[in-house]
Amino acid sequence: MAEVIIADPEKKTITTHPTYLYDEVLMECLSYFDGDELAATTWINKYAMTDNDGHYVDNSPDAMHQRMAKEFARIESNMATSQNLELGQPSSPNMDSSAILWPKMISTISFEISNM
Repeated sequence: MAEVIIADPEKKTITTHPTYLYDEVLMECLSYFDGDELAATTWINKYAMTDNDGHYVDNSPDAMHQRMAKEFARIESNMATSQNLELGQPSSPNMDSSAILWPKMISTISFEISNM
């Protein structure tokens, strides 16, 4: 495992983010998929996120799910705050709250991933 330093000029922060080599990710994925090499390599090739230098950001599907859940929660929290909504509470009785939050969440996630 290595660490990458990420600078965010807008927030004026510098953070470190762990990154992983292919062999490290493969070992974790083999464990996750109970030794199924096809499933492990398929996940790595299709779903594992890499940074701009080709280092893996997640070392397993569990790590990916945790990262995504945190990001969804962060965006939902920001959306609810900016729209003065409570999560899970639609603004009208006939409107599902996901109709408000999801379209903006998806565009925000797409923008943030493309800027990583």
